[in-house]
Amino acid sequence: MSQNTTKTDLIKKRAEFQQLYLTGKYTQLEIALKIGVSRATINAWVRDFPVPAYLRVLRRLTKELERLSQNPQENEEKIFNYIVHLEKLETMIRKHKYTPQI
Repeated sequence: MSQNTTKTDLIKKRAEFQQLYLTGKYTQLEIALKIGVSRATINAWVRDFPVPAYLRVLRRLTKELERLSQNPQENEEKIFNYIVHLEKLETMIRKHKYTPQI
């Protein structure tokens, strides 16, 4: 019974990993600490996880949006454009079923 619980927990943690990983906001270590698995487990999941080019773009856009948000008054138009692009990318990712619907 505990072995089944462990498998169920691991499946849930892997799904949580996918959601956090796709945000591009967290390092592997941060994700490991958040969901309670080792960094080695996260590293293995990353290697098994399909990461098409638009996922890398999503991470870059997210980081740039965070940078621009530090001084929003000077960057309002850029911030708006980044948000629009992020929404489009998230739709594309969901279409390809790389992330669960939220």
